[in-house]
Order: sequence, then C-alpha cells, then structure tokens
Amino acid sequence: MLSSHHHPYLRVGPVVAPMLLVDHALLYVGAPLGHELEGQVWSSSNGHVLREAVRCFRTVWDAGRAVVAPGDEPPFTRRMVDIGFLLSDGASDKETTRSLQVSGRTVSAEVAEIIHRLGARSRTHAIALVAAGGPY
Repeated sequence: MLSSHHHPYLRVGPVVAPMLLVDHALLYVGAPLGHELEGQVWSSSNGHVLREAVRCFRTVWDAGRAVVAPGDEPPFTRRMVDIGFLLSDGASDKETTRSLQVSGRTVSAEVAEIIHRLGARSRTHAIALVAAGGPY
C-alpha cells in the first residue's frame, strides 16, 4: 500500500515469482519463495522469452486489482512513505529524523498517522504490516 504513492497505477494480484520487465528488452525473474533456488535471479533478452513475459505480465495485470481506485488519491503522503520504509528497515526515530532532515515531532506525528491509516493496533503492528506489504 505504501508503494501506491510512488506508483499510483500499482496493481496487486497473484504471482508465483517476482518478475521485472524493462522496456520489453530485458527480463529478470526471481526464484519463487520456498524454492531451492530462492534468492537467485535469472535474466534474458531473448525475443521469444520477452514476448512470453509480456503475455504473462498482461495476464497477471488483468487478474490483479488496483491498489488505489482511479481518481482517488494515494492513502499516504510522500513523507509517510519515506518514514514507513525507513521504519520497516529497522531505522530508529532518531535515524529517521537525520535521514529525512525533519524534527522528531514530525516523525512521531507521521508514525501516529501511519498507524491510524493502516488500522494497526500499535507502532510494531504498523511496521509489520508495512514490511509484509500491508493489510490489503
């Protein structure tokens, strides 16, 4: 959900493995979670493979749903996104204030708003939701 601010046309749906298609010219595919090769990435620029990747992408895109409905604003501000990602990476409030060059009060207020907007029970729960991809 936090990524919706950076990518307003983001869609979510069922996927087996992560895939990144770059300008219909280069494909990266990661091994699925739990696979013996998990963590490894394969790449290709083969035309046939790229065409199949585009077909796969379109199928997944059609099966997905919009994270943010067309015409709606993303639910998080850019600063909330930045703070959420830093906190999910384990940054302390002090590290976050230094990294973003904002006050501690700003970080506290933004964290409280993130907790509220996620419907989290606590700061820890909000960080877990952000790290896991959100409650959606």
